Amino acid sequence: MKKTVIIVIFLIYIASIAIVNFFGLQISIFEGTTYVTHIDVTIRDREGEILPVSKVLDDGTIVYKITFDGGEGGVTKYDDYDLLNPNLFVITPHAYPDNAGNTQVKVVYDEQSLAGRAQIDDDGLQPQLWILVNKGQFTLEIHSTDGSNVSTKVQIQVWPR
Repeated sequence: MKKTVIIVIFLIYIASIAIVNFFGLQISIFEGTTYVTHIDVTIRDREGEILPVSKVLDDGTIVYKITFDGGEGGVTKYDDYDLLNPNLFVITPHAYPDNAGNTQVKVVYDEQSLAGRAQIDDDGLQPQLWILVNKGQFTLEIHSTDGSNVSTKVQIQVWPR
């Protein structure tokens, strides 16, 4: 290469540095995504009263014991439910930390084990649990949807009064 080509390349290089410095680019610092670290669960009855946690198992499963009247066979018609039904329970999950990028959760359960015994309406914020029988045990898993694979197991034991 000739000297003039090398000198032109060098001058273009110096000019590009000067142009970038003159116009400048704002430096943006990416702080990253905050993921869910754990999920707490609260269950309320139709009157808004919080059900007490009966116990927490060794594997972290939260156990709630629910007692209500419903006859021997319980209630079998899901269509007849309304918001005043004593069989309605609202599950309120809370994903921590509060500043997590995505705090939505979903309820995962075995549909066959709940068939005819309970019904879940999950909107991602406050799933509703309709209990159809007055005796049984249900296990639900509440998973975060932000990709952090955080989940909480909830076991609901239903007994007649």
